[in-house]
Amino acid sequence: MKHEGTASRHRRTIRPASRSWARSRKFFPALLLICLAIGLLSSPALGDSSPGETYFVLAKFLINSDPEPLWDMYFSDSYEDDSEISLALDSSGNSFTSRCNDYNSSLMSVSADGGDHWQLWINELVYDLLPAPQGGVITTGNSDEGWMETCSYDQDGNLLWTAIPDHRSAKGEVLVADADDYFFALGQRTYGQACRAVKYDYSGNQQWLATIQGYGDYCQPEDAAVDHEGNLYFTGLLIDESDQTGFITLKYSADGVEEWGATYDSGPGNDYGSAIAVDNQGNTYVTGMDDKRHCNTLKYDPNGDLLWSDGFYLNNGEDRGSSKYYTNQESAMALDDQGNAYVTGPCCESDDNNVCMALVKYNPDGELQWSEYLPETSYLTRSALSLSPDGDLIILGGEYLGYLRYSTDGELLETISYLPNLDFSYMGLNALTVDDQSHVYVAGTIYMPDQGGEDDDDIDDDDIDDDDIDDDDDDDDDHGFWEDDNEDVDDKDSGCCG
Repeated sequence: MKHEGTASRHRRTIRPASRSWARSRKFFPALLLICLAIGLLSSPALGDSSPGETYFVLAKFLINSDPEPLWDMYFSDSYEDDSEISLALDSSGNSFTSRCNDYNSSLMSVSADGGDHWQLWINELVYDLLPAPQGGVITTGNSDEGWMETCSYDQDGNLLWTAIPDHRSAKGEVLVADADDYFFALGQRTYGQACRAVKYDYSGNQQWLATIQGYGDYCQPEDAAVDHEGNLYFTGLLIDESDQTGFITLKYSADGVEEWGATYDSGPGNDYGSAIAVDNQGNTYVTGMDDKRHCNTLKYDPNGDLLWSDGFYLNNGEDRGSSKYYTNQESAMALDDQGNAYVTGPCCESDDNNVCMALVKYNPDGELQWSEYLPETSYLTRSALSLSPDGDLIILGGEYLGYLRYSTDGELLETISYLPNLDFSYMGLNALTVDDQSHVYVAGTIYMPDQGGEDDDDIDDDDIDDDDIDDDDDDDDDHGFWEDDNEDVDDKDSGCCG
C-alpha cells in the first residue's frame, strides 16, 4: 500500500490587536508559561529552580503495540511557550515539524526510522506544513518583509522555491492538497481585513488568487478541505461590524470561483470554526467552539444550505479528566466513510474547575449517538483527532506523551502515556498525525528547569538517563537529545526569507 503523507491541523488564532478579547487569547499561552517559570502556579517538579531549557519533542508510536515509542527525538528550542506547532509526513515516512514564535521558526525533519535528522532556523513565521508528493515539505506563513510566503523544501532541508502571491501585507495560515497536482494556501491580509486563497502547482507556479471580502470586518482561515473534484472548502473566524464573532465557511471551485459562503453565530459570545471535512456527497461538516465551552457542529448541503447544527456541552457524569494547561478554544473533527462525524474538544468542565475533554459522535442526520469524557490529559494544550487505517479514533491525550484510541462505538481501547526519563516541570502536547501503517506521531514541548550552576547551553547529566542520549556509535538507540551546538544536529541557518 502506498504511504500517503498526512498533515495535522493545529494552529493558533491571532486576533486584531485592537480587540481586548483577541489580545488576551493570543498571549495567554506565553503568560501561562511565565507564571510557571516564576512559580505562581503549583508545580512540584519546578520547585524553586530558575528558568531552564525548553525542548521540542517528537515521538513515533505503533498502534496496539509497545506502550513506549519506537523512537523519541528532542530538539533544542529557544521558545518558552506553546508556540505554533505543525506536523506533516511525506510519502517516504519522513516527519516534518515546525515551531514558531513572534520572530522566527524552527523547521525539523526526522527520517522514518528515526536515524537521520536536521534542524533549520528560518526567518519566516511558519504556520502550516504540507507534505510534497515528490518528498519534502511545503510551508506557508509570514515572511520577514510581512508578505504571505509559501516555500518548498526537499528531504534534506534545501530550499527549492519561494512563492509570494503579491507583495502586499499578508500571512499564510493553512495548506491543503487536492487529488491532482495542485495545492492551496490560505491566509489573510494583515489585520484580517480579508481572507485569501491561492492555488499553486508543486513547482510553485500560481494558478489563481482569490480575495474574500464582504462577510465582515475580519476574516481568518483555520482549516480547509478539498473534495474529489478539486473544489476548495475552508472555515475560520469572522468578526462582523458589531464586533461579534462567528463561523465563516466558503466553497471555491477548482477554477477559483466562489460557489457559496455561509456564516453562523451560535449566540452571544465568541465562537469560530476550527475544523472542516467534506463527505463523498459534497456535504460539508464544520466544528468549532464558543466561549461557553460548547462544541458547535454544523452540516451544510452541497449548495451551502444548513442541514443541522448542534451545540454540545457535557455537564454530567463522573471520572472527568482534567486538562489544566489547555489554552485553546477549539475543537477537532474526523469524518468516516458513512458520514458519521466525531468531535473532540474542551466542551465540559472538570470537578476541579479545569478544562476537561469530551468525545462525541453524530450520525449523518445530526443525531447524537454517544458522548464520553476523556481520561486525564494533564498536559494537553490543543485538540487533535484522526482516524486510524482500521477506522479507530486516535486522539491526542494521555497523562503524559501519548494518545488515546477509541472504537467508533465509544469504547476506550488503548491509552498510551509515555513518561520521558527527564526532570521536566511542564509538557505541552500540541500535534498528532497517523500514517497508513498505523504509526502515530505526537509532537509537543518539554520545559526543563535550570538546576543551578550549569551552563545554559548544557543539559544536566543527572536529568537524563544514559540510554536516552543519542550516540552515533549506537545504531540501536531509539532516543535522541539534540542541542543547537551538538555536532549531531545539522543546523541550516538559511531559509525562505533568509
